[in-house]
Amino acid sequence: MNRHFIAIAAFALFYVGTPVGLGAEPARTFSFTVLEIPDIQRGAGLAIVMRTPSGKTWLYDTGTAHPERLSSDGWLANFNAGRDVVAPLLKKQGVTAIDGVFISHAHYDHFGGLLWLKDHLEIKKLIDCGYIFRSGNEDDYRGTNRSELDHHNLVRDEFKARGAHITATAGETLDLDPDLRIEVIAPPKSYFNDPKVNTRQKNDTPSHFLVNANSLALRIQFGDIVFLLPGDIQTEDIEASLMPFVDKSKLKCHVLVAPGHGIHPIPQAFGEATHPEVSIASVFPRYAKGIKSTATLKALGAKTYITGLHGTVQVTTDGKTYQVTSERDDTNKPTVTHRVPLWPGKAPIGDGKFEEYSKDLEVFLPPADKANGAAIVLCPGGGYIRHVTEKEGYPIAQWLNEHGIACVILEYRLPELRRQVPLLDAQRAIRLTRANAAAWKIDPKRIGILGFSAGGHVASTALTHFNSGDAISTDAIERLNSRPDFGWLVYPVVTMGEFTHGGSKAKLLGSDPTPDLIRLYSNETQVTADTPPTFLAHAIDDKAVPIENSRQFVASMKAHHVPVELLELPNGGHGLNGCKGPLWEQWKVAALSWLAAQKLIPPNQP
Repeated sequence: MNRHFIAIAAFALFYVGTPVGLGAEPARTFSFTVLEIPDIQRGAGLAIVMRTPSGKTWLYDTGTAHPERLSSDGWLANFNAGRDVVAPLLKKQGVTAIDGVFISHAHYDHFGGLLWLKDHLEIKKLIDCGYIFRSGNEDDYRGTNRSELDHHNLVRDEFKARGAHITATAGETLDLDPDLRIEVIAPPKSYFNDPKVNTRQKNDTPSHFLVNANSLALRIQFGDIVFLLPGDIQTEDIEASLMPFVDKSKLKCHVLVAPGHGIHPIPQAFGEATHPEVSIASVFPRYAKGIKSTATLKALGAKTYITGLHGTVQVTTDGKTYQVTSERDDTNKPTVTHRVPLWPGKAPIGDGKFEEYSKDLEVFLPPADKANGAAIVLCPGGGYIRHVTEKEGYPIAQWLNEHGIACVILEYRLPELRRQVPLLDAQRAIRLTRANAAAWKIDPKRIGILGFSAGGHVASTALTHFNSGDAISTDAIERLNSRPDFGWLVYPVVTMGEFTHGGSKAKLLGSDPTPDLIRLYSNETQVTADTPPTFLAHAIDDKAVPIENSRQFVASMKAHHVPVELLELPNGGHGLNGCKGPLWEQWKVAALSWLAAQKLIPPNQP
């Protein structure tokens, strides 16, 4: 197979010579966009948007969404990929109706987005393989619960009832679009069974691996360019089921969407048969660096893309050549200067109890000729169920380093109703930074804390619940003061009261916390004259975390005569337009100016 592609890594998607962004494509091109799905600690997620020259729009999977009764919007982590990732792209592309949605298999991280899309956009066809997992042994559902699989069956029945469902299995060619040749390569009509039942990992049950094994696998061809979408089929099933069954010539491709998010090893026979020039794995940063498919695919000569590192990846082709563009370059992450264990093997969870723990702080020090002695402990957001480090961590560390400020990224433990855990981690990170001040060439009296969203609750809790240390502790670190010297809070969760973020509150305090607990963790009520000076930034149209969180904190700070400043941004919503653009840059400039005004960095530093 000849080489036909140009790979481009950029912070905005573009073609050579002609900017197109993620909007409408030039005539006679096919676009294939693998969207970045955020990490909500439940499945890796996959969503692909395909646009053809005839104007048709096809989706292969729709990304993650998990129904959640306790969440304010009905979705776990207030996130539905259909609403929050797929729909915004379709809007940019001018799409008002979807010609068809291919669902690879019945797991929420693949069909969850459809639950929102089907109620808000016209979807003309739903295509899947028709596989239904059934077992009389409840242990078989430990991997994926029965209700999740049943939910997909209900959606399928909904489309069947209006004559809009297609069952597709191996050997069929789907005549759906004049621009595309769409061949189904798996599963067979009889479906794959489990040939390796005795070699599975104990926690991998049939409701997970058999549903994955029977993913709807497609070979899509536009002109001369071939895309292979094998779904979530795992290594064992590729070896024992797919490879003996499939016509190997149908596996040869230019672009491979890595099976099972690329997490599992690629069998040698499959790699040699597919021999892709480009592979794309949809997986979040938490797994991205360690996925097992990368080495095999690189050895075959493939250019590998991982959404958690590169962001959204788009392939555009005229049928003869193709180009790959990505939102970001995976080399953009700054170099970690030090990794420091947060806790020495065991970490406190409160009330004198401990748990095994081995997470490191990531320390990013500025070049010696730029360093000004200030440092910031950074707490990424994520609704207390994940860490959005790829947007609210590493890029911020790099920016701070460019301005001479050391950055310590803290991926605090997620509370899971252990309400003291995030604060304990934040206090420990401040103490560790102070303990290493001489070695890292920072001023122990200029150590601040920065938090975004739920990370803003961690940071505001650290700003209002500090202590001078335990003088009799055998751990020298714990004898140090945990008071930050300043704070930055960006679209923070501050209160657990009326204006809180429901998902964060539920994860931290549970569904029915006492009034005393609500007040204790409503940090606007915990401000004193000793609270450190703080800068805040918040969009007035933030619906997820209302700006009242910041306004109430500012009012309390002013009542106690503590220096404070709030930058109220006119729009941008929660996350300030996805952590990019003019408003995102505006808070950064303002925060540095405020820090200089507080005489914590040199006045010319911004």
